[in-house]
Amino acid sequence: MLAALIVGLTLAATWVVLLGVIAGRPWLVLDNEALLTKLVPTLSMFFFTAASFATAQLCSGGFEGDLFVQKKHAIAEPSANTSSTPGALFAMLLVQGVLQVASLGSDKMGHALFCSPMLGVHAMATLFYGGASRGHHCTLAARWADGSGVIPLHYALWTASISSQVLTLSHLERRLEGKLLERKGDCAKPSTVPRTAHRRCAIALLSVQVMLLCGGLGDTLHGPLPLNWLCLSLSFVAFYTMLVTGILRPLATCREHSITLDAAANSAAAQRYTRVAAYLITAWHSFPIVWACDNSGVLSDEEARLAYIVADILAKVLPPSVYVTMVAVTSTA
Repeated sequence: MLAALIVGLTLAATWVVLLGVIAGRPWLVLDNEALLTKLVPTLSMFFFTAASFATAQLCSGGFEGDLFVQKKHAIAEPSANTSSTPGALFAMLLVQGVLQVASLGSDKMGHALFCSPMLGVHAMATLFYGGASRGHHCTLAARWADGSGVIPLHYALWTASISSQVLTLSHLERRLEGKLLERKGDCAKPSTVPRTAHRRCAIALLSVQVMLLCGGLGDTLHGPLPLNWLCLSLSFVAFYTMLVTGILRPLATCREHSITLDAAANSAAAQRYTRVAAYLITAWHSFPIVWACDNSGVLSDEEARLAYIVADILAKVLPPSVYVTMVAVTSTA
């Protein structure tokens, strides 16, 4: 029960911070940059850790009820290889990310480590799939008859990891904007002009939480069916709000700033931003597609689990390398 309370308090603290950023920090002490590069990533990791303990209590039956969730019985447990393979892959990606950051040199390494939450994404994914390979996760019955069920910690992983990716892309946008202001010799505006980017990032992060909270409730509430559809509708709206504010707009701004800084030298970088946006939009659409196929009975339980793993890998494998590359590019722009 304590772990669930900590999860709730962490989410509440995150909402207070993000709403404060959107409102112009009337009740916040730290500046927006410190909040989004230090406090929010810390809350994200803390949330996932607390959610891991809360899920263990949930799987033991501590919160089971007729309205909220029901355990799914007679479901085949995933084999050790099904979860250990992606766990090993994410562990290797984590090591690769650390080595890439180290290769930037001492002058840039500290900045990259401080501002790249993507390393935390791979750390969380490694822990998640490591726990799954040891049978530490349970499956809850989906509201839909053909659904394979819901792994509650998966939603916590997605909340923390998608938020970290949004933070990474938003930081790239603000970093390039700062470089553009420096190039123009405007020393007065860097603390005020990125405020729009800060607010957009906060909206995207709130959308992530609404998307997954409503999506999880829509899948697991065993009550009036219209309530499930309402939750899923809100999740759908939040998903596309997150795509626009957390992916398309930041990467479009990065592309524009990159060309403005040096059209000749940064043309390749500008094209990279366009390709990354297309890749992430495609990869993140794989999750609702798998969800639809799963709950409509197109996929078996095992096929649905494997499809979610593939979607997880596709969504998480690219951004760290892109981030590390862009840190090197923008540091020399």
